[in-house]
Amino acid sequence: MAMAAQSTAIRVSYYEKALAFQGRPREKLYGIGFLNFGPLHFYLREILDVHINRLNHKASLERQKELFKNEKRVSEIVIGLIREAVRIGDLSLPGNVDECQFYITMQSTILGSFVLRESDSEVYEELFDRNQLWSNDIGRIFLDGIGWHPLSSEWDYRATRKRFYQEIFPELLSEASAGERSSNKIS
Repeated sequence: MAMAAQSTAIRVSYYEKALAFQGRPREKLYGIGFLNFGPLHFYLREILDVHINRLNHKASLERQKELFKNEKRVSEIVIGLIREAVRIGDLSLPGNVDECQFYITMQSTILGSFVLRESDSEVYEELFDRNQLWSNDIGRIFLDGIGWHPLSSEWDYRATRKRFYQEIFPELLSEASAGERSSNKIS
């Protein structure tokens, strides 16, 4: 749990730094997505293991509070991006759906795909590989489907990713470029 609390603290620091990116809310969320499935992959996987295996209940109250504080901040950052997108007209939430409900649905979809991709199921491995589908693809499909602008058909998100790393995380640029060169599966 100490490691999980530390992992969420690291994610919070990256997310807060990502907010400085000069871009639209979806661009910032896109950059955060690439952090999660790139440099923060280990930390994301670690926190998912904690929740899937319900380990947080076995930790001290102090550790639980630390983890809760960090996870709350992660959700506040993403919900803030959703609110900003609604405010500027890039996103219209359907019906009686509020930002928190949208956040939970989005997280469930994207993280669920991550869990399936990371599983040892030959069925899901084949489906993901055959369709060259990665977690960021799931996010793109979901966000395009809900109509969060700019849609991937309207925007060059590869240029956004490059600009995101150049402006905010230049120390990770070589890692991001290497990942793109070694696998063109992330889009």
